[in-house]
Amino acid sequence: MSRDTTTSKITPINMKKFCAGPDDPRSYLLEPGLIKLKGIADPWVIATNGHYLVLIDGSDPDVFSVEEPLEFIKESICESVSKMLKASADCPPNLRRCTQLSDLNLPASVECSHCEGIGQVEDQCPCCMRTGRDDCGKCGGSGKGYQSVGIFGQCFNAEYLRLLSELPECKLCVLPQTDEKTITPSRLYFRGGSALLMPLKAPYDTHHDLLTAEPSGVNECAS
Repeated sequence: MSRDTTTSKITPINMKKFCAGPDDPRSYLLEPGLIKLKGIADPWVIATNGHYLVLIDGSDPDVFSVEEPLEFIKESICESVSKMLKASADCPPNLRRCTQLSDLNLPASVECSHCEGIGQVEDQCPCCMRTGRDDCGKCGGSGKGYQSVGIFGQCFNAEYLRLLSELPECKLCVLPQTDEKTITPSRLYFRGGSALLMPLKAPYDTHHDLLTAEPSGVNECAS
């Protein structure tokens, strides 16, 4: 949630913006859903595109408001989310490296080289040969080119961080990668909930190093 300092009015978080795009074939990612978290009585609201997920307290109208009832997400997703949350909670505080997203000097957005920033491209039907416009397959319709940023030794999609930085008072905690076969997502904490963000396996062609890894005990997170 965010607060308007001039009117002291709390603005609920728009979870729809954190869902997958309309052309994503995974229909269960297109709308926010409900998730039952271990140890919490009321279900929370989840929104994800498969690369990050955002969790907020759906029982608090100051944090989230919706006109239509939400459906519970698939049980398999609940299990995966629970495992990832546990992994981040079990990570010793001295191994985490944290920063406020508002302190990051993220690179300016660039146009997608394929659609030239429009977000759509002309496509021809192989059957009737008619042409139409579809979302660009390279940028997913955003019109923005891929850029990665390096933070404490790991790489992240710059546009995902830009989007997540809209969450109020959002802090990123980068966790160490201890298993070559399993990627550990980084944890984010914000006023009203938390989030997970998967790091990239390798940097994009356009890459910017923002924060370097520091000795143990520096920038560690106690959350």
